[in-house]
Amino acid sequence: MELLTRSSERTEPVCPHFGVCGGCALQHLEAGAAAKWKTRQVAEALRAQGIEAPVHPVLSFPAARRRRAALRARRTKKSVLLGFHGRRSAQIVPLTSCPVLHPQINALLPGLAQMLKSGLTRRGEAALNILWSLEGADIAVTGGREPDLSLREELASRALQLDLARLSWNGELIVRREIPPVLQFGKIRVTPPPGGFVQALEAAESRMMAFITGWLAGAQHCVDLFCGCGTFSLPLAQSMPVVCVDSDAAALDALQTAISGTSHIRPVTTQKRNLLNTPLSAGELERFDVAVFDPPRAGARTQCLELAKSGLSRIAAVSCNPVSFARDARILIDGGFELVDVRPVDQFAFSPHIELTALFQRV
Repeated sequence: MELLTRSSERTEPVCPHFGVCGGCALQHLEAGAAAKWKTRQVAEALRAQGIEAPVHPVLSFPAARRRRAALRARRTKKSVLLGFHGRRSAQIVPLTSCPVLHPQINALLPGLAQMLKSGLTRRGEAALNILWSLEGADIAVTGGREPDLSLREELASRALQLDLARLSWNGELIVRREIPPVLQFGKIRVTPPPGGFVQALEAAESRMMAFITGWLAGAQHCVDLFCGCGTFSLPLAQSMPVVCVDSDAAALDALQTAISGTSHIRPVTTQKRNLLNTPLSAGELERFDVAVFDPPRAGARTQCLELAKSGLSRIAAVSCNPVSFARDARILIDGGFELVDVRPVDQFAFSPHIELTALFQRV
């Protein structure tokens, strides 16, 4: 392939690895054009399901603010390759910095490569999940060699030198500072489980929280489906009781720990349940007047079938996949809801991925 005519929407990539690294796909697209393209993707996904709804222009945020990343690492004869997989490749593109990552994460990359060196073998690949929390870096490594006493001591020493808030290795806690890694959801500080899911950008998360709490204001009782460790549950609990449901026991434990002893929120209860296999039935949903759901990329078809039959007055949805969101929206609309507001949120700079929040109201 070659570039014959340069589009007015083309721009120079900001990263020397663009085209080789598989982490970004849109660095050559001017920011305004990328935002319009993402807004259009949401509208077209809805249109494919026969849905015409108001889609606001995508909310964009500066690059270099992403607070979590999933890197790959492999040991060579002389060093450690630490970076992202190449485009359509299992090869690791080594990084010393990345234009989408938080500057503090970029500053850690050389030290993390050194820390990994003694804990990896040349036979396989390790995964490194990084979260930049309010108290510093939270690192969870899987795929390294099983740590003996000597390796544990070395890893702990390296973690202290790097001032990590927490280091977990193959599911085992190696070291944690007295003040653990925390995120703030509403007024509550939560320590997420190692490698646990959180939103990629703090600023995007704040805007999504504001949309959802505004949409559901005045409700009496809320259920948060696929709640994680309370990203939306805890801000909502400032004004209403919330039941939080998820299949991730570690996330629910983190949520319970965060609310224990807290007196300035309404009651928050948790329930462990695989909503993809065993959704809350329409009958079980009768005790609530509003709901939030934030399912995996594949969507929540089985749960939406029950939501559609329920007596809920409002539903706030969060999705990282406009296509599966549109399928779920079709179910809710066929059940008597109206899609009244769609807010795309671009927290994945230079990537085709799109986050969105939306409000459904019972007609």
